[in-house]
Amino acid sequence: MAEACRSFADEFRSRFADECRVFNSESGVKLSTFAVGGPVELLIEPLSISAVSDVVRYFVKSGIQYRVLGFGSNVIFPDHKFSDPIVRLGRELSTFGLCSSQWKLGDDLSPLESRNGDTTVKCFAFGGSSAMALSRKASLLGLGGLEFAAGIPASIGGTIRMNAGAHGSNIASVLHSAYVLNSSGEVEFRSQNELNFGYRSSGIAPGEMVLGGMFQLSVEDSATVQRRRSECLDYRKSTQPLTYPSAGSVFRNPEVVPSGLLEELQVTKIYAAHLLERCGLKGYALGGVGYSTLHANWLVKLNDNAKSDEVKRLIVLARERVFQHFGIELVEELLLW
Repeated sequence: MAEACRSFADEFRSRFADECRVFNSESGVKLSTFAVGGPVELLIEPLSISAVSDVVRYFVKSGIQYRVLGFGSNVIFPDHKFSDPIVRLGRELSTFGLCSSQWKLGDDLSPLESRNGDTTVKCFAFGGSSAMALSRKASLLGLGGLEFAAGIPASIGGTIRMNAGAHGSNIASVLHSAYVLNSSGEVEFRSQNELNFGYRSSGIAPGEMVLGGMFQLSVEDSATVQRRRSECLDYRKSTQPLTYPSAGSVFRNPEVVPSGLLEELQVTKIYAAHLLERCGLKGYALGGVGYSTLHANWLVKLNDNAKSDEVKRLIVLARERVFQHFGIELVEELLLW
């Protein structure tokens, strides 16, 4: 089996030597913010949009299942070797800038800067760029709308795929449109409405890849935008265990709750963290993984012996306890690969 994998990797490298970077046996620990998992057999970083399309078409034609990865900020790799090839946008597809109304994929981007006299501007960010970096740059220039993303350690592609959000806002609220590579290797332009956004979800299928997103940002006073961004960061630091490796929130907040539960708990909204805390899971640990003592809906890596199997077991435990106590079926926000 190992020989077959190496043979395939060698064939792939020779075929796409000029179009991609190819890595063998890259550690899952390095590919995700939770920093657990075994080796990844084949990691591919296309150097251009056409290369991404070529790679996906090759996999589709060959009948090979592949996975799409961003920054790995909500992915848990298995402890064993991961055999599916992974495609990830590299640094060549990690820039952002202003674009005109007639801009199309492949055109040059203007430097990201505020425009005097404009009330809004369109900014395009490639899928491999950093949501935090874009938020920081936009706030410095007085471009409002992405302050909530100040502490989200994800790629732009990942934030669009999951409709990432915080502080009462989300990507869908500022996204104008996106370029998506479908599972046949074809590039599609999709409007915000066509992306079918929901709570921490979108209509982007698992085999599809977000090549980039166009955002509608408001031109404001820079100090005001920077203050809002700083407030988001300060709140995140005070309420979330950022000193430990993690993958953010484990479960989505319940959208449907049993009749009478709000009154019983004397709250106006049900949060997953509150349910986990009421079930005694805040601070509960198993091996090298545990629910944070600061935020019950965050699993954190406590030591270097942490295993993804411990993550899975703690997720199962939480779902069982919450359903038993409250009749609510929690849905994971994490992706267990």
